[in-house]
Amino acid sequence: MDAAAIGGAVAAVLLFVHSGSEGGSRDAFVLMGFDVERAALLAAGLGAALAAAVAGLISANRLTSAGCAMVTLWALFGPTYVTETVRAASNPVLGNFDPVGWVQTAVVLAGTGILIGVAVGILGAQVRSGSAQVVRGLAHAWTARDLRAIPRTRLVIAMLLLAMALVGVPVLGQLLNYGPDSLMLSGGPAGVPIVGNGPAASNLPTPSFGATAQPVQTGATALPVQTGSTAPTPIPSQSATWPWIAWRPSGTGTVLEQTLPGPWIGGTSSVHFSVYLPAQYAAGTRRYPVIYEIPTPLSLYESAVAIRPMLDRLIAGGQIPASIVVFVSSGGGPFGDSECIDAARGAEWYDTFVATTLVQYLDANFRTIASAPARTLVGFSQGGFCAANVLLHHPSVFHQAISFSGYFYAAPMLGLPPAAQAPYGGDRALQLRNSPMLTAADVPIALRGRIMLALIGDPAAAFLGKQLNDFAALTRRLGYAVTVFDTPLGHSWLAVRELMPSALAAIGARQATEGVFLPAESSRPGPRSLP
Repeated sequence: MDAAAIGGAVAAVLLFVHSGSEGGSRDAFVLMGFDVERAALLAAGLGAALAAAVAGLISANRLTSAGCAMVTLWALFGPTYVTETVRAASNPVLGNFDPVGWVQTAVVLAGTGILIGVAVGILGAQVRSGSAQVVRGLAHAWTARDLRAIPRTRLVIAMLLLAMALVGVPVLGQLLNYGPDSLMLSGGPAGVPIVGNGPAASNLPTPSFGATAQPVQTGATALPVQTGSTAPTPIPSQSATWPWIAWRPSGTGTVLEQTLPGPWIGGTSSVHFSVYLPAQYAAGTRRYPVIYEIPTPLSLYESAVAIRPMLDRLIAGGQIPASIVVFVSSGGGPFGDSECIDAARGAEWYDTFVATTLVQYLDANFRTIASAPARTLVGFSQGGFCAANVLLHHPSVFHQAISFSGYFYAAPMLGLPPAAQAPYGGDRALQLRNSPMLTAADVPIALRGRIMLALIGDPAAAFLGKQLNDFAALTRRLGYAVTVFDTPLGHSWLAVRELMPSALAAIGARQATEGVFLPAESSRPGPRSLP
């Protein structure tokens, strides 16, 4: 019986991994706000619980369930544990490697697997015992031809549990993946799943653009943001003000995956980034403004907000200018949270990489409008801090930043988790140099009026709301062009999904007033693209 239980647990875990459920669970946890390593641990815990449940259904042996859970947790989380070990042992910026703590971590992880196995195994055994009694009762009633022998109470409970498993679990999954209101509405968009078990990202339904955005004011005029549009809509009255409308392409953009040598020591050899090219890029000679998203990979933006179809629709509808969009991951470096800074003791130089190496690479290999007004930084959460921080360090390279739920002091000064503090290595001067609230005044006065900050968040939120309010007030006093988008959606990917179109529209409007789309800037020939 134990061999059967172990076999069943192994089969369930293999199905969990190869069906994509484990990867989808990790993605979901990351989108909820966990870093990649903690998301891997939580997904491993789910796998351990699954193994224990299957083992408990087959065998009453508690040791079997506990063993299956512990082995599964280590099998799924083991590679991450090894990576963390190597990082801790080889990077003095993070601190001194503690072998006693390393052993404690291993023991606690093993103990956690055993506890999961025992707890879930008990539940599985109870279900098995109850199911067996129901089956025996039904068999006896059939043999005796006596319906009174049917264990009605247990049968009803078993049927309810089965119905909950067959109907309730998939429905709950839909509510978590598509939103709690996904079954309350009909006839509208299906919603964007948090993880991609549905159609490919390029085929996902278009979100409702800008439904909760405040009016976008950028001077005397504002670019209207369409909501719920299903086809590009001409905006002839704006063609003189928004010159890109005359040459807006329609169709599906393409994505090129690229790598460059990693801007760090002790990480992987390369940094990965994805380059979105608007529809019809390959067919012309026009140059495009560039949006740099940091430090989140394209895959998460696709899962969370269906970013590619969103860009396609906004560009085709004339709501934003056709643009090149670069998604620059910080994964592979020595820190779980890079904070996009040039880290202490030269362990990482992500800030310099983005503003110099990456920008120069894009300008040399793609048809970009190679000027600061044509370059925008954008990021969410840690990336919201990154966008503001990198821009203020390089105001002659970038002139716009979009910050979703950002903070504006260095992580150690705000008491953020240790992973966010690690790149600073306890260097107080480094913290001061990477606090936008403190460095905004260092930008030359002549440049401030040409720089636009689009700040998105919930002003009433306890922590990030204060960050938003204080930074907006400060930068306005200093003479920056600041647009604030108030949203009750707060620190969530839903806020990014809903307000990204309005933020990009505001940036496009600003660039128009800065002369980014004048023929002399946007029509010069140049490199077509990389192979």
